[in-house]
Amino acid sequence: MTGLTAIICSYNRRASLAGLLASLRRQVCPEGLEILLVDNNSADGTREAAARWQTALPNLRVVFEPQQGLSHARNRGLREAHSPLIAYLDDDALAGPSWARGIVAGFKDRPEVACVGGPVELLWQAGRPTWLPDRYSSLYTELELGPAARFLDEREYLVGANLAFRRNWLLEQGGFAAFLGRRGDCLLSGEEAAVLRRVFETGQRIFYSPRARVQHRVSKQRARRTWLLRRLFWDGATQPLLDSGLDRSPEHYLSQGLVDLRRLARFGLELVRTLPGPAARRFEALGRVQQRLGRLYSHLALSLGRGP
Repeated sequence: MTGLTAIICSYNRRASLAGLLASLRRQVCPEGLEILLVDNNSADGTREAAARWQTALPNLRVVFEPQQGLSHARNRGLREAHSPLIAYLDDDALAGPSWARGIVAGFKDRPEVACVGGPVELLWQAGRPTWLPDRYSSLYTELELGPAARFLDEREYLVGANLAFRRNWLLEQGGFAAFLGRRGDCLLSGEEAAVLRRVFETGQRIFYSPRARVQHRVSKQRARRTWLLRRLFWDGATQPLLDSGLDRSPEHYLSQGLVDLRRLARFGLELVRTLPGPAARRFEALGRVQQRLGRLYSHLALSLGRGP
């Protein structure tokens, strides 16, 4: 049994995987490192390419998960892993030189720690857009919590591009909620936030390990305003699922939808007032409208007995 399994859930990202696998090949992990690639029903030849990578990476295993959705792929990796510690990496990430050692060190001699994560630095493939407000950087999974290793409190968070767990603990929680998380091109999220909430609810702790650094490549497509507005919509659509789940009454969801409508009217007026002003202020106002539209969409869908 190896000490750590790096789980990569991939959907149609064959071109980006080579860089990540190369960064994992350079890891030094005395406890042993398994690399598990979960092909989530890709149609771009990921499995065929993986067979060639296995020649250079004998510690790489590939499994196929036909059920579309990031949570399904993550749960498949959870079940298939051979290590007591598992770490999830995005398929467009790059593991820093000390990443594996930083993850393992975060758990060592801390039995109360169920989850460890580290910083995520953004690598803009076409340069960071000048129009992008700093407040939206987290939507690209940027994370920087300082140079000191420490425990996190319930107000802080980690991101899914660099997130590790004790395997047995996550199995006991049932893994990631299948009604949350990306599904193909749908940008629904929230599955990590739900699991991190469970860490504190079960009396465990979260540890931040600055040595466990990764870089997250941001494609030219994601540097466009249109992508960020879609991301903001689905960020809003995620919140009702985290706040209320799927089990509340239709009346509850409808009442929350009415709240959304009132807020939308207010945010719409704010957007109109920004029209003569700076473009950055106008975009932030438009972002608030998009997020609230996403919330309204979910509340209406849930009131009809179906998810977003």
